[in-house]
Amino acid sequence: MKELETTKLWYNCYLYKVVIYDNIDFKFGLNNWFVSRRHQTNDKRIELLDLLEHYNARTRNENGWVSVFTNDKELIKKLYKKFGDTIQEIWEPDPKKIHLLKTPNTIIVKEPARHPIRVTLNDKKISGDFSRWISANPDKVTIGNTALEAIKRGWMTGGLYFYLRDDKILGLVNLMISQNIRRIDRLVYEA
Repeated sequence: MKELETTKLWYNCYLYKVVIYDNIDFKFGLNNWFVSRRHQTNDKRIELLDLLEHYNARTRNENGWVSVFTNDKELIKKLYKKFGDTIQEIWEPDPKKIHLLKTPNTIIVKEPARHPIRVTLNDKKISGDFSRWISANPDKVTIGNTALEAIKRGWMTGGLYFYLRDDKILGLVNLMISQNIRRIDRLVYEA
């Protein structure tokens, strides 16, 4: 089992994440708990659903992996007690840095960032003019080759991101491509 440090809130809300593998593949999420419970034949699946029913948690299910997101340490203890042999990862924040995570859209980094604002793009097509602006302003923007190439060619950019120097540049970028921005995060140095 890996113990990992949370450096940003999961879903802008949760401090903790537990990843369980036991070929638990729910056809429905927790929002449809009763429907889901009726369709389960595996005892472990029923145990997990029964446990999660009593806590504020969110799940994500992928190919037998279940990620449980929560702010409740008691739930984590119970998950470990019941599913400890199948838990692959437990993510939790460093208690000394937890105050940094109180603000949504914050990412804790280990070194000071030259460009501390991360802009994540959505799937809408971006004008090629924006790629030219990026290329002409390397002191204001840091972007990877894949993201820059996708913008230049008019490809899908969902989930790709770049970094900005400050809020003034963010305001300018918002004027140019506000319809293409999915999310804006702030990088906070952990010192």
